[in-house]
Amino acid sequence: MQERVEDPADARSARRKEQFLVSILNSKPVPRQQRASRKGGGRSGGLGTSGRERAVLHLAAAVVAFPGGFGTMEEIIEMLTWKQLGIHGKPIVFANIGGYFDPLLAQFDVAIRSGYARPEDRILFAVAENTKSILTLLDGAPVLSRNAGGWA
Repeated sequence: MQERVEDPADARSARRKEQFLVSILNSKPVPRQQRASRKGGGRSGGLGTSGRERAVLHLAAAVVAFPGGFGTMEEIIEMLTWKQLGIHGKPIVFANIGGYFDPLLAQFDVAIRSGYARPEDRILFAVAENTKSILTLLDGAPVLSRNAGGWA
Protein backbone atom coordinates (compact mmCIF):
# COMPACT_ATOMS: atom_id res chain seq x y z
CA MET A 1 0.00 0.00 0.00
CA GLN A 2 1.38 3.39 -0.95
CA GLU A 3 0.71 6.43 1.22
CA ARG A 4 1.72 10.06 0.79
CA VAL A 5 3.38 11.24 3.98
CA GLU A 6 4.43 14.80 4.68
CA ASP A 7 4.63 14.75 8.47
CA PRO A 8 7.11 12.51 10.35
CA ALA A 9 4.45 11.72 12.97
CA ASP A 10 2.18 10.43 10.19
CA ALA A 11 5.10 8.38 8.86
CA ARG A 12 5.62 6.75 12.27
CA SER A 13 1.92 5.94 12.46
CA ALA A 14 1.99 4.35 9.00
CA ARG A 15 5.03 2.28 9.94
CA ARG A 16 3.30 0.99 13.06
CA LYS A 17 0.48 -0.21 10.81
CA GLU A 18 3.12 -2.01 8.69
CA GLN A 19 2.06 -0.17 5.55
CA PHE A 20 4.42 0.25 2.64
CA LEU A 21 5.66 3.80 2.91
CA VAL A 22 7.19 5.79 0.10
CA SER A 23 8.53 9.29 0.44
CA ILE A 24 6.97 11.08 -2.49
CA LEU A 25 8.68 14.20 -3.69
CA ASN A 26 6.27 16.63 -5.27
CA SER A 27 3.86 19.28 -4.26
CA LYS A 28 2.03 22.05 -5.98
CA PRO A 29 3.27 25.59 -5.40
CA VAL A 30 2.14 26.97 -2.05
CA PRO A 31 0.78 30.54 -1.92
CA ARG A 32 3.21 33.05 -0.34
CA GLN A 33 1.01 33.57 2.76
CA GLN A 34 0.95 29.83 3.51
CA ARG A 35 4.73 29.55 3.03
CA ALA A 36 5.26 32.36 5.54
CA SER A 37 2.99 30.66 8.09
CA ARG A 38 4.91 27.36 7.69
CA LYS A 39 8.28 28.87 8.58
CA GLY A 40 9.58 27.99 12.02
CA GLY A 41 7.88 24.69 12.43
CA GLY A 42 4.31 23.88 11.56
CA ARG A 43 3.53 20.18 11.75
CA SER A 44 7.15 19.14 11.27
CA GLY A 45 7.97 20.44 14.75
CA GLY A 46 10.55 22.96 13.57
CA LEU A 47 12.83 20.37 12.00
CA GLY A 48 13.55 22.51 8.95
CA THR A 49 13.74 21.11 5.45
CA SER A 50 16.79 18.89 5.94
CA GLY A 51 15.53 17.59 9.30
CA ARG A 52 12.10 16.82 7.84
CA GLU A 53 13.72 15.05 4.88
CA ARG A 54 15.88 12.95 7.21
CA ALA A 55 12.90 12.06 9.43
CA VAL A 56 10.70 10.99 6.52
CA LEU A 57 13.55 9.19 4.75
CA HIS A 58 14.34 7.25 7.93
CA LEU A 59 10.82 5.83 7.92
CA ALA A 60 10.32 5.51 4.14
CA ALA A 61 10.93 2.35 2.16
CA ALA A 62 11.82 4.31 -1.00
CA VAL A 63 11.87 7.75 -2.61
CA VAL A 64 9.82 8.57 -5.71
CA ALA A 65 10.12 11.91 -7.49
CA PHE A 66 7.13 12.95 -9.57
CA PRO A 67 7.25 15.96 -11.92
CA GLY A 68 7.47 19.11 -9.82
CA GLY A 69 9.19 22.41 -9.29
CA PHE A 70 12.50 23.54 -7.87
CA GLY A 71 11.82 22.02 -4.44
CA THR A 72 11.23 18.59 -5.96
CA MET A 73 14.44 18.89 -7.99
CA GLU A 74 16.43 19.99 -4.93
CA GLU A 75 15.10 17.15 -2.80
CA ILE A 76 15.69 14.38 -5.36
CA ILE A 77 19.25 15.58 -5.99
CA GLU A 78 19.82 15.64 -2.23
CA MET A 79 18.47 12.09 -1.89
CA LEU A 80 20.82 10.96 -4.70
CA THR A 81 23.75 12.68 -3.00
CA TRP A 82 22.91 11.11 0.36
CA LYS A 83 22.72 7.70 -1.31
CA GLN A 84 26.06 8.30 -3.04
CA LEU A 85 27.61 9.26 0.31
CA GLY A 86 26.18 6.19 2.05
CA ILE A 87 23.71 8.07 4.26
CA HIS A 88 20.96 5.78 2.94
CA GLY A 89 20.61 2.97 0.43
CA LYS A 90 16.90 3.13 -0.30
CA PRO A 91 15.53 2.85 -3.84
CA ILE A 92 15.12 6.15 -5.70
CA VAL A 93 12.78 6.34 -8.67
CA PHE A 94 12.23 9.21 -11.09
CA ALA A 95 8.60 9.12 -12.27
CA ASN A 96 9.47 10.35 -15.75
CA ILE A 97 5.86 10.86 -16.76
CA GLY A 98 5.67 12.36 -20.25
CA GLY A 99 9.47 12.63 -20.32
CA TYR A 100 9.44 15.36 -17.67
CA PHE A 101 12.85 14.42 -16.24
CA ASP A 102 14.51 13.76 -19.63
CA PRO A 103 16.58 17.01 -19.52
CA LEU A 104 17.78 16.30 -15.96
CA LEU A 105 18.63 12.68 -16.81
CA ALA A 106 20.49 13.92 -19.91
CA GLN A 107 22.48 16.27 -17.66
CA PHE A 108 23.44 13.28 -15.50
CA ASP A 109 24.83 11.66 -18.68
CA VAL A 110 26.77 14.85 -19.49
CA ALA A 111 28.28 14.81 -15.98
CA ILE A 112 29.34 11.18 -16.47
CA ARG A 113 30.79 11.78 -19.97
CA SER A 114 32.65 14.83 -18.67
CA GLY A 115 34.14 12.92 -15.75
CA TYR A 116 32.27 14.80 -13.00
CA ALA A 117 30.30 11.70 -12.07
CA ARG A 118 31.12 8.01 -12.37
CA PRO A 119 29.32 5.60 -14.74
CA GLU A 120 28.67 3.27 -11.79
CA ASP A 121 26.63 6.06 -10.12
CA ARG A 122 23.78 5.10 -12.46
CA ILE A 123 22.95 2.36 -9.92
CA LEU A 124 21.76 5.09 -7.53
CA PHE A 125 18.38 5.52 -9.24
CA ALA A 126 15.81 3.99 -11.57
CA VAL A 127 13.56 5.68 -14.11
CA ALA A 128 9.89 4.79 -14.58
CA GLU A 129 7.96 5.98 -17.60
CA ASN A 130 4.53 5.43 -16.02
CA THR A 131 2.97 4.77 -12.64
CA LYS A 132 2.72 0.99 -13.17
CA SER A 133 6.46 0.89 -13.81
CA ILE A 134 7.09 2.67 -10.50
CA LEU A 135 5.41 -0.13 -8.57
CA THR A 136 7.21 -2.76 -10.65
CA LEU A 137 10.59 -1.13 -9.93
CA LEU A 138 9.84 -0.87 -6.21
CA ASP A 139 8.53 -4.41 -5.85
CA GLY A 140 11.41 -6.26 -4.27
CA ALA A 141 13.90 -3.43 -4.86
CA PRO A 142 16.90 -3.93 -2.59
CA VAL A 143 17.96 -1.48 0.06
CA LEU A 144 21.68 -1.08 -0.53
CA SER A 145 23.95 -1.07 2.48
CA ARG A 146 27.51 0.20 2.54
CA ASN A 147 29.87 2.58 4.22
CA ALA A 148 30.41 6.00 2.66
CA GLY A 149 32.63 5.60 -0.40
CA GLY A 150 32.09 1.84 -0.50
CA TRP A 151 30.54 1.74 -3.97
CA ALA A 152 33.51 3.40 -5.65
